[in-house]
Amino acid sequence: MTLATDSPEPGLALACHWLKVQVLGPGPGLLVHPTDDMARADIQGCPEEQRLMRYLASGRDSWLACRAAARWAGVEFGAKTRVLDFACGFGRFLRWLRAEAAEVEVATGDLLPEANTVVAETFGVHPVPGASDADELELGGPYDLIWVGSLFSHLELNVMPGFVRALYDALTPRGVLLLTTHNPSVATGAAADAEFGFFAHSESQRLPNEF
Repeated sequence: MTLATDSPEPGLALACHWLKVQVLGPGPGLLVHPTDDMARADIQGCPEEQRLMRYLASGRDSWLACRAAARWAGVEFGAKTRVLDFACGFGRFLRWLRAEAAEVEVATGDLLPEANTVVAETFGVHPVPGASDADELELGGPYDLIWVGSLFSHLELNVMPGFVRALYDALTPRGVLLLTTHNPSVATGAAADAEFGFFAHSESQRLPNEF
């Protein structure tokens, strides 16, 4: 594992101090797995320390959005709350959930078995197996909240309904499903005029661009 504060880069050290102020703190929250493609993705030639900080900051942005939407829907993050972080990766979102709502019961699922193992060992969560076919999912539950970040942006339209139904069926009667997609601003050319557009692209080198 890579500890963000181990870097001699002064910019990264300053950013890590900011993260501590933002209650992520030292320990598991700052551990980034060396094979985490989301943390290592080279976008616009940024140096590694900037990519790492962008990764951690985007995880916090996701957590803040999830927390606000959940509370708006009446879900509080207490000791009896059950949450599923689906398509969890190596913990980009999860580290923030764990830092700020440690008492919540958390399950995670990802298509990469290695990711399931890492987050279970690092963050003390219960892993459920991922699957590329929605009919093969065994999600457990029921859950008060299911968070799905950066999965549906990688699914073609004909695949989406099966995953939405499987996730919906894993909720409590008053449970909430939160998922992210790209907004229309990323569309160009003919896709800009369509109601739905799909781009075969992924930061991961080990997952298919689409299911």
